[in-house]
Amino acid sequence: MEGGRGSQLLLVLDNGEDLQKGQLIELRKGGSPLPITANVIHDVRAVGVAPSDQNQSQLAEWLSAIKNIPANARLISIDLTQHDRLKWNADSLAADLAPSSTGVWQWCASKVWLKRVVHQLKFEGAWPTDPKADATMLVTGASPPALPADITLKARISWQFMPTNAELARGHSLKDIRLSVTASDPMRGTLTVRLADRDAQWPPAEQQLDYGWVVDNCEDVFSFTLSVVMPRRWLALAVDAGDPRETDEWVRGIVRETVPVHIATQVHWLDEANFDNFAKTYANWQSAGSPAGDLSYQLLRHLSIGEVPADRRTGIGFVRVAEKSQANVLVSALQKGPEAVQVDIADQAQVLYVKAKAVPYSLKR
Repeated sequence: MEGGRGSQLLLVLDNGEDLQKGQLIELRKGGSPLPITANVIHDVRAVGVAPSDQNQSQLAEWLSAIKNIPANARLISIDLTQHDRLKWNADSLAADLAPSSTGVWQWCASKVWLKRVVHQLKFEGAWPTDPKADATMLVTGASPPALPADITLKARISWQFMPTNAELARGHSLKDIRLSVTASDPMRGTLTVRLADRDAQWPPAEQQLDYGWVVDNCEDVFSFTLSVVMPRRWLALAVDAGDPRETDEWVRGIVRETVPVHIATQVHWLDEANFDNFAKTYANWQSAGSPAGDLSYQLLRHLSIGEVPADRRTGIGFVRVAEKSQANVLVSALQKGPEAVQVDIADQAQVLYVKAKAVPYSLKR
């Protein structure tokens, strides 16, 4: 397997005669336990044929440096504008895949093409503390297509493909919490839930970022499904004219009359921020002309259908801004020295806190 440079990553894959456009593959360097997962193939062709936006002579020069290309090899291209994870490391990856490199890379077809959406734990209003009282959970993005009778709050690390030892240790310290769903309101994006077990307690507010939940779908909610995305603010306008549920049912009726009976339909009401984000992503996806890639997975994520089956190890991870009292405690502890026990204080709290040494002059005025 060899690689090329440019806005596209070109790879020659041995035993690639059955590869198809849109398929997901994994790349792994020999001896490494960690693969580069969920790479969407945007084009597959015979090794000697250049993609339409590639120079044929440059491709021939590059291929001439590759020795012993088997007859069943295929030339694939991955659009780096559609793959942020590859784009960030394109130069180093291309150098490691160059014909002159001694590194050995392998590929295989991805076993998973869609990952369940892990929803953040959010509550409407005050954080629940009474174990006997119901609570209203907020659903980020669209409400899931099918809601179960109960859900389980788990450590978010439970749905990572390759968790670190530190993440596993922290996840094992969190208890699963079963919740019964007593009501749902897809138009508002809320779920009314209660603790399912008698002796259970709500998780403390400081563990909000540690927990998540998913919908365990036992059937396909993707194929033969048409999603209609509407702005939730229209329902607010309908309050003056009558029951918003009548507006929702009117929209669903129009969709059902328009769509063939063998196609399932979903109407998603999104808040203003998510609707605008979806609209921009959809416009970019249309103009890009690529049926699969980062943008298509972002659309599926907005609709709570699924997301790219990969761990995103970028940025600073899941952290929260410390309250003033907690920040003072952390700063005091960390100033005592670099001992590990003091560093663990910030690690366990999962806190992001940056204290300025001096107030900017513009703020003093």
